[in-house]
Amino acid sequence: MTILSVAQEATTKIGVPSPSVLITSTDPDAKLIKTLIGTICKELGRRHDWQELTREATFATVATESQGTLATIASDLDRVIPGTVWDRTQNRPLGGPLTAKEWQQLKSSNVAGPYNDMRIVGKELKLIPVPAAGNTVAFEYITSNIGEDSGGTELSAFAADSDVPLLDEYLLMLFVVWQYKRTKGMDYREDFQIAEIEFANRTAATMPRRTLDLGRSGRLTSGVDTPDGNWNL
Repeated sequence: MTILSVAQEATTKIGVPSPSVLITSTDPDAKLIKTLIGTICKELGRRHDWQELTREATFATVATESQGTLATIASDLDRVIPGTVWDRTQNRPLGGPLTAKEWQQLKSSNVAGPYNDMRIVGKELKLIPVPAAGNTVAFEYITSNIGEDSGGTELSAFAADSDVPLLDEYLLMLFVVWQYKRTKGMDYREDFQIAEIEFANRTAATMPRRTLDLGRSGRLTSGVDTPDGNWNL
């Protein structure tokens, strides 16, 4: 579903004329919906760590405290997913992120390590102690991009009617409906509730759920098997 079809479905649900074009339209309603689609995509992206927006970045460490800005590591980065920053060369996670107090304490004490801790300040990634050069560090992050063009290139803003949102189009349409009504001074309470219920459903369904089994293991066995809870070999 393209942004144009999202707009057309939303206007049909609202009960106003559907636009035949969106990006180049001069119609006030079409211009409003175009703006809403872009801002809602950003709003929804910041409310949840969507798997559709999850990306991975890697960089090679340099032998200085500063590893550069986050924008130089991943230009489309919105935020780092906590607990995913890992030194693959050393096969261990980076500590932190440190608070301002913890960082200043380590800087003042001249005692740090042996493992690297990180602090992100001023959009800059800093490590203490200074790492060896050439270590591969990886982390997952949420992209700030909101869509992709017909060729699959990701976009930070929509530029054509054929552009496709990265997030679920039905959820996006529901949010367009209630925010359009709010902007126009219409009653949007029921539409807001429907959209929020769908948001909760999508955040629960966007990733496969792990099975919590408190009984016997369901794993298949082959060859030598070790009984669950009893390792008397």
